[in-house]
Amino acid sequence: MLPSAPLIHMVDTQHADLTEMLMSVVTDLTEVIEEENALMAEGMPAAVTATIDRKLELSDAYEDLYAELVENRRDCLTADPAFANRLMEAVLHLREVTTENMARLEAAMQASRRRVEAVMAAMRSTIAEDGPYSAKGEVPIGARLAAFGKDFHA
Repeated sequence: MLPSAPLIHMVDTQHADLTEMLMSVVTDLTEVIEEENALMAEGMPAAVTATIDRKLELSDAYEDLYAELVENRRDCLTADPAFANRLMEAVLHLREVTTENMARLEAAMQASRRRVEAVMAAMRSTIAEDGPYSAKGEVPIGARLAAFGKDFHA
């Protein structure tokens, strides 16, 4: 009988580091987006600007780590199906949070557009009422005499 080496499950630390880093980035990105959603739910969409840099940084890291995993290290997910399931659940939760985030951002942008349109409509009506020019391009008598004060009648 040949001597046999004990069967020890060898873990490739580089693969483990990649998958753990990916899980960490997914978790952190989810937390940042949930924070944004909470701020927008409280009616403070302008406060979201504080999280933009961190969100972009994490998004870039996610993209890079995921590409590395898919291109070079797919086998590390098949080696640990439990971790692969946890990662998949985390990514699905990230997608849900991101979908909510996009809906809230769209609603905030529409509200901003409505406010801008209301201000512009008010400005147009004020200009139409107090416009310095008539439809023919002439300066109305009231506008010409305004330089003399409010009471220009003798």
